[in-house]
Amino acid sequence: QDGQVVPVSLTPWQKVQPKQVVYASDEFRTGRKSRLRILFEDSSLMALGPNSRMTIASYLFDAKEKLRQGVISIGHGISMYIVNKEQKHPKSHLKILSPTANVAARGTQGYLSISQLKTLVANQAGLVRALNADPAVIGDVMVGPMMKSVIEEGKPPTEPVALTGP
Repeated sequence: QDGQVVPVSLTPWQKVQPKQVVYASDEFRTGRKSRLRILFEDSSLMALGPNSRMTIASYLFDAKEKLRQGVISIGHGISMYIVNKEQKHPKSHLKILSPTANVAARGTQGYLSISQLKTLVANQAGLVRALNADPAVIGDVMVGPMMKSVIEEGKPPTEPVALTGP
């Protein structure tokens, strides 16, 4: 407004405490020498490496119904996922969103490397479905055990190749 300075109030970051309760919409970031592990009620796990940022967009768990529905958004960095396969409800899912990818995981584990322009999915066990975060980009792949795929901005995921390959 005509050269005026408008103060902006931002909530300061707080250091995570061991066994701290986590809520939907919580946002986490790690420094250049830090790591973070989040264990969910269904025994699924997300771990963040250094210089990473993640938000729990939504999370629902009903042990009796064996239902888990979660959406996790990772802005950048390296993360590891272990998604418990005990949640056998047909509507159970865990979606991991990045700037370029939408990854659906169920009963699997692996790693993600995320930047603004591309996401690498390195899956170790089970299957994950990977597609571009932009719904206008057509194409999806199933990334199986010990396979990897790259999802770049504006492009469908690459065909999965062996983790040990080039």
